[in-house]
Amino acid sequence: MTGNVMLASLPQIIKPTDYLPLLSTFSRPVTLDVRDVDYNRDGGIVANSVHVPFTKVVANTDQIKQLHEADACFIYCRTSAARALLSANRIARAYPRLPTYIIDGGIIGLQREAPMVPIIDSSMPPDPPR
Repeated sequence: MTGNVMLASLPQIIKPTDYLPLLSTFSRPVTLDVRDVDYNRDGGIVANSVHVPFTKVVANTDQIKQLHEADACFIYCRTSAARALLSANRIARAYPRLPTYIIDGGIIGLQREAPMVPIIDSSMPPDPPR
């Protein structure tokens, strides 16, 4: 803390292979998919991730209810370039005590480097409700 201003922690970029081991160290992590129009089209979806479009993250970061109770935030988009980086910076400023991680390479990196990460094939229809 500097004066009365709390400094936000900077988001960390992690390798796709570090995602699951690091995720397992938290009790209430949230994984955000910040893709917009390419959501559910390109590369699949990380199982148990939450879709919050980049435009919503930028416009209403403090209203993302999944972050209110989370103890860590993992963020990805297609390649985790601009959208994931900008989203992570916004989240780190809005939630300075929340560890925030960017998955390097996004969904494409996870598919290539971390095949153990469960990814839902977005071309498959969802299971019917039971």
